[in-house]
Amino acid sequence: MLTVGQSCRHFTGEHAYRVDSQRRLALPTGWRGESEGDRAFMLLAHEQPCIEMMPMAMFEKKLPALEEEFQRNPDALVSLGSLAASATAVVVDRQGRFALTPGLMAHAAITDRVVLVGTFLTIALWAPEEWEQRREPAAKARQVYRLAASRPDELGQVSRPVIKADQEA
Repeated sequence: MLTVGQSCRHFTGEHAYRVDSQRRLALPTGWRGESEGDRAFMLLAHEQPCIEMMPMAMFEKKLPALEEEFQRNPDALVSLGSLAASATAVVVDRQGRFALTPGLMAHAAITDRVVLVGTFLTIALWAPEEWEQRREPAAKARQVYRLAASRPDELGQVSRPVIKADQEA
C-alpha cells in the first residue's frame, strides 16, 4: 500500500489507438516505464466489459490477499481460477507495444480500435463505443473524492485536500 507522499506512476488521460493484425497496441509515452520491471503489467478481465491493465508490482502486492481468500474460502478456487484463466502477464517493449489475447478482446468487445483510459493507478482498455456509453460527466465522477474523503484510512487522508480545494474554488 502506498503511504502519503510516496511516489508512484500515475495513469491519467484518454487515448484512442488502433489494434494491429497481431492484436498489438502501444501505451502512451508517459505511461511507459524505463525499466523492464516498470514495463510489466497484468491484464485482467474486469467485471465491467473492459480489460484492467495493472502494473505487475501492484498485482504482486495483491497476491497475499488472494492467497488468504483462497485458504479461507473453499469456493474461491473456482472464482480465482476463472480470473486467472483469462489473465495474462505482458512486458511492454521499448516502443510501448504489447499484445492482447483473443479471450480478453472478446470479453471487452474490442476489435480493431481501443480506448486506453487512465484510472490513476491502473489502465482500463475499452471498446470505444462501450466507453462512450459508460463514461460519466466530470461532476458525477468527482463524487468518488467525496466518498473517499469520508474514509478514516489513508485514502481519506489524501482525498480530503482535493475536496477542500473543490469547495474553495
